[in-house]
This record gives sequence, C-alpha cells and structure tokens, in this order.
Amino acid sequence: MKINFINKIRSLLINLLRKKLCQIYTLLFDKDKIIKKLKNSNKAYSKYLELSGNFTADPADLISIYRTIIKLKPKNILELGPGVSTYAICLAILKLKEKDKKYKPNFIAVEESKKWFKEQLRNLPKDFENLLNIRYSKIIIKNKNGFPFAHFKDIPKLKYDFIHLDGPNPPYYKSGNKVISTYTVDIINIWKNINQKCYIIIDGREKTALHLIKQLPNLNFKRHIFTFSYHLYI
Repeated sequence: MKINFINKIRSLLINLLRKKLCQIYTLLFDKDKIIKKLKNSNKAYSKYLELSGNFTADPADLISIYRTIIKLKPKNILELGPGVSTYAICLAILKLKEKDKKYKPNFIAVEESKKWFKEQLRNLPKDFENLLNIRYSKIIIKNKNGFPFAHFKDIPKLKYDFIHLDGPNPPYYKSGNKVISTYTVDIINIWKNINQKCYIIIDGREKTALHLIKQLPNLNFKRHIFTFSYHLYI
C-alpha cells in the first residue's frame, strides 16, 4: 500500500511538472501562432475537442511536431493515429510551401476507428484536403509468450522519413487484479522499408518506445526536455 501511494504521488508530481514545462514551451516557441491557427481552422479544432470530450494533444506536443516538420522538411510523412496533430503537420507543410512551392510531401495518416475516420474526413479543413491521405485500417492483435501486441493491418509502403506514432491503442492483459497495457509494433513491421534517416516522435506510449529501442539496436532516442515525448532516430 505504501509503495502504491508513493508511486501515485510520484506520478502526480511528474504530471504537474510536465504540464508546467509544456506551458513554458508553448509560450517560448509558438512563434507562428499555430495553436491560434488550429482553433481557427474552419473550427475543426473546436469540433474535434467537442467530439473527443476535450481529450486531445497537448499544445506543446503540437508545437514540437510542427517545429520538427519545419526543420526536417520530410518527403514522406506517416501518422499512426491522426487527430489535432494532423492539423499541426498540415500547417507545417503549408508553411514550408510558402518558401518552396514545389514542396509536396506524401502524407499518410492511418486511423483504427471507422467512426473517427469518418469524422476526420468530415471535419478536415478545406485548406488541408490536398495535403494528406487519411486511411482506415483494421487492427491485428497477436500474442507472444502470453503478452498481446497490436499493429495496423495496412500501412502503405513508402520511404518514410518522419513518423508520428499515436496509435493504434495497445492491447491489455490481466495480471491479478491489475489491467496492464502492452505495446504496438508497426515501426518494427515497416522498418526495412522506411528511410534509414527517419525521425520518429512517439506520443506518450512509453512501453512501445522502450520496446522499439530494445528491438532496434541502431535506434537512438532522447526525451523532449519539455513534453517528455520519445524522439527516436538513427
């Protein structure tokens, strides 16, 4: 009981620290006012908040993704689990196109829920319609040594040089009275086909990040100093 209490306090303190750091990061680095732009994107951001019950990406994560796209100027972008972060990527593409009109990356976003897939298509701002291809894919769940793991059934084969991983939802298993989540393996499945200079941002899925680092020995990682997200690269 004492250990559980200490872990809860530790988790609470870390979350408070992360929240405060994210607020600072947003104030310091949202120079292009993308959070304001997202809220004004044909009200798509507000609609997404309404549909999701305000469960969406942290503004600091959105800015981090946006700034990474601007810096790397990727040719093939993959997002596993689209949402408001998809709009942030689209804004980055539009910003890059202002300087280079020939810039036209392949942007694939893969969604696991038919409901959200339809909502995303319905609420996609018109300015973004020609920038990406949102696709629905079923989820495959398998077991290894009694531990379930998941991956999308269909991911287009491209030489991805930027990936944002926020899906699919990892499966769960029971251990005594506890329900424990596991990980997803999409990056491992497509690893041979992606650009070996690919940059990967993992949104909060620590078990998936640690599994990738273990299974792909050439993969380096860092934790974002403000958002704590895992950033993986070779």
